[in-house]
Amino acid sequence: MFKRILVAVDGSPHSRAALEVARGLGEALGAELWVVHAYAPTSDLLGYTDFAQRVSRRKSQGQKLLEELRGSLGESPLPVTEELIEGPGAEAILKVAETRAVDLIVMGTRGLGALGDMVLGSVSRKVTQGAGCPVMLARAPEAS
Repeated sequence: MFKRILVAVDGSPHSRAALEVARGLGEALGAELWVVHAYAPTSDLLGYTDFAQRVSRRKSQGQKLLEELRGSLGESPLPVTEELIEGPGAEAILKVAETRAVDLIVMGTRGLGALGDMVLGSVSRKVTQGAGCPVMLARAPEAS
């Protein structure tokens, strides 16, 4: 049923829960897993004299997150591919989902955005509305 699963991550507790859900599904179904992180567009950095360093810093932070999350998967037999992409979160996720022809998108209900208290985050809302495949939302367990 699901052979290519995309999991969108931003480092939030909800995206980490989404990674665990995607991992479990992927292992149970023998699927491929695409771990995707979208970093903020760099157009807001134009005009800075240290533009290249600032862009590099954003990419490095994204790559570091992907490596950390890859490590958290441990000894999984699941084929995993990481993808770091620049762009607004929802648009970037939808682009990768279409390009990679994924069968399922798994993501957190909320991310690290400034409006984290919203019931359903704007990125997850946009993805559920725009995706050409099923979208599964994961919620982190509440802290005790």
